Amino acid sequence: SVSLAGISKSGCWDVTYTSRRVCALVGSTVDISGTYSLPSGYTVNKTFWHYVWPEDFKDLREKHQFAGRVEYVGNKLRIKELKIRDSGEYRFRFITDTTKCEYSGSPGVILTVTDTQVTSNPDIISERQEVTLICSTKCTLNNKHTYIWYKNGRQVTDGFTKDNKLYLDSVSSEELHQYSCAVGDHKQSTALRNSAIILCVFLALATIGVLWYRRRRCTLSKIHMIEKREEAVQYDSVHNNTAPSDLTQKADAADNQDIHYSSIHFKTKHPSSITTDEYPTDTTETETVLYANVMFK
Repeated sequence: SVSLAGISKSGCWDVTYTSRRVCALVGSTVDISGTYSLPSGYTVNKTFWHYVWPEDFKDLREKHQFAGRVEYVGNKLRIKELKIRDSGEYRFRFITDTTKCEYSGSPGVILTVTDTQVTSNPDIISERQEVTLICSTKCTLNNKHTYIWYKNGRQVTDGFTKDNKLYLDSVSSEELHQYSCAVGDHKQSTALRNSAIILCVFLALATIGVLWYRRRRCTLSKIHMIEKREEAVQYDSVHNNTAPSDLTQKADAADNQDIHYSSIHFKTKHPSSITTDEYPTDTTETETVLYANVMFK
């Protein structure tokens, strides 16, 4: 519960606030209390809280945004299941039995609803490196809270915690680690992944691409040599009936065919039927290396 007291006006009409700013977590419940006073001879017919918009004095209980989430306990405002959009200025207002005698305590209370955010130090994590995880909010929470850390959905048993920090002696990339922090009884789902695993995957894919290209070129070279030998045999059998210009065209066609295969990295006897879904015979071995590098560093 946050006790609010504050400002007096003309020495008689009074709404007091002791705290101008309140910080609360998404999904939690916040209580804001206020007190008021007025000159003698007036009777208060209604008291309520309103959300500050230009010339908007509508009771929070009547606003669609707060339906089912707002209640008054005496002069205390209670908002449940807080949302980010609930952030803003709130004022206490009372109406007397005398015409036009209404008063709102201005300025009101600034409520900031915040979520938790998990960050790491350092930002880029390497294998077996010490890491500090920080569970932070964009405003300072009014009450003292307990921070609880979770790893892959289970409460952390390793590492050292202090205030809103989790200290890890060593981080391994053998598996994906998802950390989340809980503040008080309200669990937050903000998570941090080990970025070194992503970096490892990209490096592994690049290396495999180079190795596969080299194997592809080696295979194509062997095919090209066989084709050359077949052409030589055909030339010996029909050399008396073939003009030199025809041999030149065949040689150029063979060279162009080799370039065509190399550019798309596929092996086939019919270039027109080539598709990017076909892979060389050693693809199985390559895929095994890919999965190994994705899961292990």
